[in-house]
Amino acid sequence: MRTLSLLCFSILFVFALPSAATARDDGGGERRPNAGKGGVESKRRFPPLFERLTDAERAELRRLRSENPEAFKAKLRSLAAKYGRKGGAEDKEKIKKIVARIRKAKGEERKKLIQELRERVKAEFERRMKLNWENYKKAEKRLAELKRKLKLREEKKKEVVDDRVEDLIKDPALKW
Repeated sequence: MRTLSLLCFSILFVFALPSAATARDDGGGERRPNAGKGGVESKRRFPPLFERLTDAERAELRRLRSENPEAFKAKLRSLAAKYGRKGGAEDKEKIKKIVARIRKAKGEERKKLIQELRERVKAEFERRMKLNWENYKKAEKRLAELKRKLKLREEKKKEVVDDRVEDLIKDPALKW
């Protein structure tokens, strides 16, 4: 039984680790240990809220998390209301209530409510536009990075192809 376990472990070690231990970076250059699927090191992903925060807000959250957990939770809640989906949902509920009041109101009160509705809709529009612009800028950065990596791979095409051919024809028993 022990021999069988050692054999299984050895097979796992020999066949499962080579792809992770010898994965390439996107530029086709040096080999990097622990690179993930597709040759790209895995990046820690944060919930969408954290992607929207400014650097100063992230720094303050890090500081509060270690110094004052209660203040950290409160700050996190306020940021979730500011950037998160809940904030948008609360605004939608307020807008629905204003619309219901407008439908019942007459005269001057109706005009005031319509003005309040216009201001809330404008604020919601501006919030969404801000998020859309932020997403656009992030997409531009990702696209520029992808373009840079593609150009690098194109420049090193011969080297990448030669390395891959060598990997394919190598004796599997000699691989790490």
